[in-house]
Amino acid sequence: MRSLLMVFFYIIFSISSTAQNMSELRGRLNVVIADDFENNKFETLYMVEDLKTKKFFQINSKNKLPVNLKTGDIVRAKGLLKNNTLFIEGNSSLTIETVSEGASVEEATGPLNVLIVKLNFNDKTNPCSNSTLESRMFPTGDGNSVSELYESITSGDISFQGQISSTITIDYSSSGECSFSSWLNSANNAALNLGYDLNSYDRIIYHHPNATQCNWWGLGTIGGKYNWINGRCNEHDIFAHEQGHNFGMRHAGVEGNVYNDRSDFMGYSGIGIRELNAPHRIQQNWISSQKVLKSVGSGDIELAPLELSDHETSLAQVIQLVNPANSSEYFYFSYRQPIKYDSSLTNIMSGEYIKGLAIHTSSNGGATTKYIRTLNDGESFMVGTSLTLTQISHNASSVVIRISTDEPCYRDAPSVNLSPSTQASSPGDIESFNLEVRNNDAGGCDGANFNLNYQSNDLNLVSALPSTIYLNNGQSYNYTVEVSSSSEATTGTYSFEMGATHNLTNIKVADSASVLIETCTKASPFVSISPKSQNVVSGDSFNSTLTIKNNNSASCGKTAYSLDLYGDQGLTRTSSFQESVSLDPGAQHSQNITLSTTENLNGMYHFTFSAIDSVDGQYYAEEIGVAEIAPFVLSAPTGLSSKANKRGITLSWNSVVGASGYRVYRDGNMIKQVSDISYQDRNVTSSTTYTYHVTSIKETLESGPSLSLTITYGSSGGGGKGGGKNKR
Repeated sequence: MRSLLMVFFYIIFSISSTAQNMSELRGRLNVVIADDFENNKFETLYMVEDLKTKKFFQINSKNKLPVNLKTGDIVRAKGLLKNNTLFIEGNSSLTIETVSEGASVEEATGPLNVLIVKLNFNDKTNPCSNSTLESRMFPTGDGNSVSELYESITSGDISFQGQISSTITIDYSSSGECSFSSWLNSANNAALNLGYDLNSYDRIIYHHPNATQCNWWGLGTIGGKYNWINGRCNEHDIFAHEQGHNFGMRHAGVEGNVYNDRSDFMGYSGIGIRELNAPHRIQQNWISSQKVLKSVGSGDIELAPLELSDHETSLAQVIQLVNPANSSEYFYFSYRQPIKYDSSLTNIMSGEYIKGLAIHTSSNGGATTKYIRTLNDGESFMVGTSLTLTQISHNASSVVIRISTDEPCYRDAPSVNLSPSTQASSPGDIESFNLEVRNNDAGGCDGANFNLNYQSNDLNLVSALPSTIYLNNGQSYNYTVEVSSSSEATTGTYSFEMGATHNLTNIKVADSASVLIETCTKASPFVSISPKSQNVVSGDSFNSTLTIKNNNSASCGKTAYSLDLYGDQGLTRTSSFQESVSLDPGAQHSQNITLSTTENLNGMYHFTFSAIDSVDGQYYAEEIGVAEIAPFVLSAPTGLSSKANKRGITLSWNSVVGASGYRVYRDGNMIKQVSDISYQDRNVTSSTTYTYHVTSIKETLESGPSLSLTITYGSSGGGGKGGGKNKR
């Protein structure tokens, strides 16, 4: 983490300011590049997003701000605030302080969501139609958009999708002050009112009519999300250029002109769509590191065109070498051809960039690049005093470079690496390993041949292995080695060795890898019943969980099992039951079942859950569950009571759990069987005494009698009296 940076600016100028005029901003910094292509210059501007209000303010300083400020820094700036600009100037000491450091530019992937905010000024309308703006940024099918350009360069990793906003008119004049932050604030407020969620977009482009006080064609935040396009409609490359700033790229120029590498869209705009040079691709990790040679020795090297993706060529595409005179600077050697989006290079600089080996330099990791020259066949370029690159020949497929050096040759043992070191397999299966062989010779050595050798007593080499490979100093060779075991192989570890012998020193280096074979070992499955034993009342139902687990070894694959469930008489399954299941080794399956019991059961009853291998019936298992069943006891009714009226005597009682009906007895004789818990006896005589009791019934079972109830029915039929006692 960068230490806290405090930079003081002492500036005295004619405008006076007092403490009352001073303002302080604390917010997120945006570093903005203003591209003035017509005058061959650019300017670095600064804009702060206030953390409280979310408004943007331009920073105007008479002095240069620290060069290591970057987008995303949280800064505190003090100065004179006027409209949307903070002026860091005055007759007292003023400060800008970095509070915390912003994150590095992230490697974006996938489709990026873009909003083009289309603006009018209050005196001028936007000159571009929606269809024109859409065709500049978003895929059109004809391959002529910025999205399709980036998708080609990144092998599909980067593309753009999105929409154009409704046209927004902001209350600023096209001839007024070049206040891009004010335009942004006004446009954002309007867009939010229209329902646009600005936080959901990865990129926002503010496209407005030509502002005459702005010298720039476009603005782009370095490592940020904002662009401004100043009235330009037809220049694809200005849209690509400002997006490049968002990815962290700066410019592609030549000595004395920051834009004049016309082979790269980070150079001039307005000259046609084209791709990126080698240092910019390396900076963005848009070329595989395996395609970049960072050390070379004497010998011939063939480079493929830079436009090809990894899968389109097996050749290297870039040579990257440290400048011996400046260790912070690199030379980049690459080959461009008029293919894909570089077809326009034929007409740029009279085909200068496609005639041979292109040479660039960069001293800031590829962000800012400088074009040196392009070689013709027979021409040479020296790196330092001892390394010379000479172009031997070129065609549409490659350029051949001869490396010569005056340095002494240091031969060394090669490096050999197999990965992964081990893999699980089954008998007869083919497994793939990556072999990497590297030439570790150094200094002025020519390239060398290496003899490859495969050895194994147990594994067969399936892939065709080249017997000899040629590698330049520092060059690596990658090859897929495919091996297989015998179909009769048993469980165990089987090894093989890959060796590389330097044909000039006879030094052999080898690496080994192995295949772990596990044959299928079958076992009886595991089955269980949970709970295994239960207490149940006769006539009730109970639940159990049945589980089966595949106990075969991992190499056996999925096994099908037939399942069965059966029990003693009196037990009946009343739920669904899955009769088959297929399981991977170690996997298990459970199901819940319900069993019901019949009446009048008493004692221990058993049920069995079994599983058998559907193919190989010798693998069988079963589990026996137990139900301890107690007989059902039917209780006598309680709470027998009566009410008498002119119609007769009404009896009522409490319900009995499990009862299906009730029998009413008068003077010891059953007079009625009912399903309710009441009964009206109308066959009664006035001034006669009656004794009642009730029993509960269920199918063939009858309980004992309830307490008896004695009633003397009234002489007028309007009531009675009685008492209760146990009926014996």
